[in-house]
Amino acid sequence: MKLLLLCALFFIFKTAASQTASIDAFYTSPETKSVIFAVKKELKITCNVTTSENADNIGVEWRKEGKLLSEVDNLKNRFTLLTQGSNHTLKVTETTNHDAGNWSCGVLVKGAVQDTENIFVATTIAVKIKTENINVVEEEKLRIECSVLGHPYPQLSWKIETGYYNGSVSTSDERITVEDYVDESGNTVEDGALLIEKVDKVDRGLYYCIAQNKYYSQDLGESTSMVRVKDKYAALWPFLGICAEVIVLCAVIIIYEKKRNKTELEESDTDQSPDQKNTPDHGKEANLRHRQ
Repeated sequence: MKLLLLCALFFIFKTAASQTASIDAFYTSPETKSVIFAVKKELKITCNVTTSENADNIGVEWRKEGKLLSEVDNLKNRFTLLTQGSNHTLKVTETTNHDAGNWSCGVLVKGAVQDTENIFVATTIAVKIKTENINVVEEEKLRIECSVLGHPYPQLSWKIETGYYNGSVSTSDERITVEDYVDESGNTVEDGALLIEKVDKVDRGLYYCIAQNKYYSQDLGESTSMVRVKDKYAALWPFLGICAEVIVLCAVIIIYEKKRNKTELEESDTDQSPDQKNTPDHGKEANLRHRQ
């Protein structure tokens, strides 16, 4: 009897042990084990289950930040579960930045979790320099801010194509600095602002803000701004030009008036009769007539 009981227990134990299952996910970026999605579009995560031949009662459970999806309030009525063969797919609609984070799919054998796969979900990125065309006066301060979207925040870098600098901005350059700033939403944008304390004419050119997804190297974004540097005396040149025009105009008027007056005098001398000229002979004839 004891032998029969031991054989039964051994058979049950062996059968249970042989019912194994494992689960793997399909990643956008296998290197970082992450899935990337675009905000307001559909998020889809697919996990594949591998089981032993005699395994039955197989199931898959989904969690976000350690909670079952049914316990996450902002996911209600937004997700659906699909099964096609060994592939189990989760679809989430009307996505937002809050859908990014730590997700997991776990395979269940007779209600018990046998294997779990962790997946980090991140959003695609977007980058934009706030001002596409910047005009700055020579020796004034230049500041360019780059706004970004994405969760988690992407990695930012700067590139410049000017007469002074051509290439990626290095922290070793004393004239050009990169710093963090706080955006309108109160979020800190790391390396989001580029500064030049005293702009020179050689600083005119193209400035690039480049963003890269930390979890997916192929997700890149770039925004460009054209910087024009004005001469610090630029406002004075129009005034000096007006003054020069006035001086030239006055000189032309004066010369014209002088020439006109001279011409009038010459014409008056030409028009005078010879009999009326005051000559010595003319004076003698007048005296003789008077004596007679």
